[in-house]
Amino acid sequence: MSPARIAAPDGPATALVPALADGRTHAVVVTGPDRRVVGIVTQPDTLATLARAATAQALLPS
Repeated sequence: MSPARIAAPDGPATALVPALADGRTHAVVVTGPDRRVVGIVTQPDTLATLARAATAQALLPS
């Protein structure tokens, strides 16, 4: 078993894409400064966020 991937709560969602697209990682554990778990971001969470951002960008006037 591989060690869990971790991320800071203030990091950008796009920074998680490489880890979540590696074919092995399905979730990233979000930890606070004291390394306590404050959340989990999954592949579907990230995909939904990126889809909403792309849709919002497409709706902006040119």
